[in-house]
Amino acid sequence: MKKIIAILMLCFIAANVEAQMLKPTSGLILSERYDSSITLKKGEYIVQGEVVIAKTSLLTIESGVKLFFMPGATINVKGGLHVTGAANDLVQFSSAGGKESGTGLVISGSTPNQDIKISYASFKFLLKPLLFEKNWYRSGVEVNNSDFFNTYEFNDAVSIKEVEFYLNKQPIEFIFKENVFADNYSNISVYNATSYRVKYTFEKNVFANNLYFDSRTKAESNPVYVALDNIQSKYTMKIYNNMFSDNYIFTQDSLKQIDHGTIGYLNPKEDFVTVNNFTKNPVEKRYDQKEPGYNVHAFPLELSENGKKVSQKIPVDSLAGKKIKIHFNTSIAKDQKDYKVFYNFIDTITGEILKKQIDGNYYFSHAAGNEADFGFESTVISEPIGYISIENLKNTDGVSVPSVNVGIIDFFEKCGSRSYKMENVTLAPIDIAKHNMLVDTTQNAIIPLDSIKVGKWEVALFGGISGYAGDLNHDWMHQEKWYNGIALKLRYHINRNISAKLALDYTNISAKDYGLYNRRALSFKSNIWALSFMGEYNFTDRYSLNRNRYAHGLGRKIYPSFGIGLGLVKFNPKAQYADGTWYELRQFGTEGQTAPGGKKYSLITVTIPMMAAVSYRINDNFKISAELTGFKLFTDYIDDASKTKYVSDATVRAANPNNPDVASYFRNPGKNIGARGNAKDKDFIYMLGFSLNYRFKNKRDREQD
Repeated sequence: MKKIIAILMLCFIAANVEAQMLKPTSGLILSERYDSSITLKKGEYIVQGEVVIAKTSLLTIESGVKLFFMPGATINVKGGLHVTGAANDLVQFSSAGGKESGTGLVISGSTPNQDIKISYASFKFLLKPLLFEKNWYRSGVEVNNSDFFNTYEFNDAVSIKEVEFYLNKQPIEFIFKENVFADNYSNISVYNATSYRVKYTFEKNVFANNLYFDSRTKAESNPVYVALDNIQSKYTMKIYNNMFSDNYIFTQDSLKQIDHGTIGYLNPKEDFVTVNNFTKNPVEKRYDQKEPGYNVHAFPLELSENGKKVSQKIPVDSLAGKKIKIHFNTSIAKDQKDYKVFYNFIDTITGEILKKQIDGNYYFSHAAGNEADFGFESTVISEPIGYISIENLKNTDGVSVPSVNVGIIDFFEKCGSRSYKMENVTLAPIDIAKHNMLVDTTQNAIIPLDSIKVGKWEVALFGGISGYAGDLNHDWMHQEKWYNGIALKLRYHINRNISAKLALDYTNISAKDYGLYNRRALSFKSNIWALSFMGEYNFTDRYSLNRNRYAHGLGRKIYPSFGIGLGLVKFNPKAQYADGTWYELRQFGTEGQTAPGGKKYSLITVTIPMMAAVSYRINDNFKISAELTGFKLFTDYIDDASKTKYVSDATVRAANPNNPDVASYFRNPGKNIGARGNAKDKDFIYMLGFSLNYRFKNKRDREQD
């Protein structure tokens, strides 16, 4: 049952996201490391892989910027960060779509001469919008007038780990003020709220419409989770004038509401101070109660119908045709142009939880002030189990208002009493090819992606060893002799992930009978030339999608590649006669090929080459790769042995009148009476080694140099 509930939640998340999240249509690309300060001007940006802001750098993000994070993408700020949005012109951070979400901002490392300031920013549909990694340190932190919505991971949306305090003695302020944290399944976690170095203040924030499940600890199943201790001489965390409204805690098994979320703390209460916090649904007496604040951002306070309070436990269909009044704690924006109304329901046929935008048969009226009227017809209720949500309402300064829900508790409790087979619903990915501009890491400039210093052509020199598996050797790891192999490769990068490769390989192989077939005493050696054309896929690289959300440093320079193609292999098996002379075996027809009715095998065969490699990128132009290339051959005569039965000695002698004794010897040097070969088992060769790759600069940059 627990797995069903978890899958149900994930399906609900996935079905919701596509309808609401921002969709970039054009923009710039942020990738790699920025060693100098950079300012992002108004526009759309794609974040891919791990973007690193060096300790000596300051990242400034101005109002009007929209950042879309590719799956697993992060901006790792080791230096300073200034997000300078403005009222009604917020900086927007959002996932870009696809099967996975973007991660968000990471604040890491100790940089005492830099600070973190985030003002008027909107974080939506990210795995972990804001993470302060363990041992972070800055001269100060302030996050204000920002909203955090739609984080559906069952962990921390905002995570503040322990600060570094051995090297840095100066106490700092960490201010989280006038923000809205709403419509999440996750929380804000402060892992060392009573710190020797940090003075935490949470003031005038709104925590509303967050949902939690008792799969986590009781303390963690709250919008704010703080870890405390009773060690003296630490700074006390202050939480005051915050609003907590409609944060529900459900059982994981049955989705029954069991509590209202507020603040969960670990260890003694004396280590933090709560003053004048409003809790709409107080369940304990440990918090100071007050009237809902008017000097904070707006949130839905309650619903009423004809002067009577409307509970979220009332089925939504019972309210069809009625006039519902929505009461906010304070005024919302007069002009609400971007809001949307959704009917969230269970499809009783497929078992999916879906989100359908309602385009008509409802009204929402708000002229001014802190009240609005809402009504809907029964025709919007397309399925029996569901609830209505009014989303993307705005405060007077453009910060998002928590969703207005109608019948949400009734919906979840009815969901919990049913078991459905859920299907995955994925996000709609964006077309990364439309984003053809790069914020250059060396020139600190915005340039076309196709004008970056590395071009599309790449050349590689390979060196390694080769092996053979066939009728004379079935053990790939046991070779009669390991030969050196070399190759020259030319690669053309079609796009960020796909490349085409032309390769010329040369090596030698040999084998002696190891007794697998009753000591046949067969042997051979051959030089090998292979010309192949191969398509390759690079999973991560500077210009491809790094899907490992936690990849840092070395992990981002190493990436795998795979390829497959078509080619030709030229070979010529030889063997040594008793007098020490080497002979080409094909001329003798050792299996009757030169006898009447026989046919000589070709010394050129078709091959399907298959490649796997792990590459380490040294810089923009050079990389080194460990490669394994296997050649599936469409011949069984690379070792001159294929047929099971031996042809008669007389037949071979008659077909070789000029050298009958030599031909007879190579037919069956061990005087064996068993099987000579196995025609069903085609031969296979492989090469293992390292290649040094150089990717050329493009024409424009060569001219500049």
